Amino acid sequence: MNSRSKLLLVDDSVSIIEVVAGILSNEYDVRFATAGAKALKIIQAGHVPDMILLDVMMPGMDGYEFCTLIKQNPNLKNIPIIFITASSDAESESQALAAGAVDFIHKPINHDVLLARVRLHLGMIQNRRELEELNQRLFVTLSEVEKSRDQLQILATAIEYSPTSIVVTDLDANIEYVNPHYCKLIGYTSDEVIGQKSAILTSAHTHPQKYVDLWTKIGQGEAWSGEFVNVTRDGLVGSEMCIRDRRCGVPRRSPHRTRQRRERPNHALCVGATGYYRSARGRRNDQAGAAK
Repeated sequence: MNSRSKLLLVDDSVSIIEVVAGILSNEYDVRFATAGAKALKIIQAGHVPDMILLDVMMPGMDGYEFCTLIKQNPNLKNIPIIFITASSDAESESQALAAGAVDFIHKPINHDVLLARVRLHLGMIQNRRELEELNQRLFVTLSEVEKSRDQLQILATAIEYSPTSIVVTDLDANIEYVNPHYCKLIGYTSDEVIGQKSAILTSAHTHPQKYVDLWTKIGQGEAWSGEFVNVTRDGLVGSEMCIRDRRCGVPRRSPHRTRQRRERPNHALCVGATGYYRSARGRRNDQAGAAK
């Protein structure tokens, strides 16, 4: 709550108005009305207070009736109302609370008590507003999380059923994920290849410098594309056109920061279109024929 919260004092006693205004006007913007009907006109004119200080016994509309009208208005019902009363009996206090008051102050007015009660209830308003704002932000965040989760589920399904080989490794070439199509082509299960080096399929038909070039580019955060000749678990050899990229990093939380920060991607994604695998002998025969 800012330092100049708006208070509306409703009392038919000018002396009470002077006392209360004298105590509160240094910290708050205080408006006053000497009757309930006048107070309603002030509010209807757009001067909606953060708190109402209300006398109980007034000519015409008394404090209970005024309080009831305020609490029945959905736009005003959250305004805290403190009754100022000369009555100290339990019945009067119960009636004030039943009408919607949050507190009551007895006459004659004690300077310190009045300030303490006003500060307390204005602080509670501020806490409630902050909690409502926090809940709204949380709702938005949860909605975004739910949307992202749905999108990830769609992406995961697309990857799982993709007719293209997909492999994710860390920057040390350790395999962290393979999709079912990849396993079908190479003859290994995902449990057998995850944690292994991607060189598990390396064959002598691919020049070692090509692998050096690949990981150099990946380490620099660049994409690489080219062709490998790989060997399956059963010894079949095939050509694989693939693209490797380093744009699948994940956010990490630094122990020295309270907010997440996006670091450079720390994973490499390989998407490959693998050709028909043949036996190593069949490939050598093809190469011999081409040489002739």
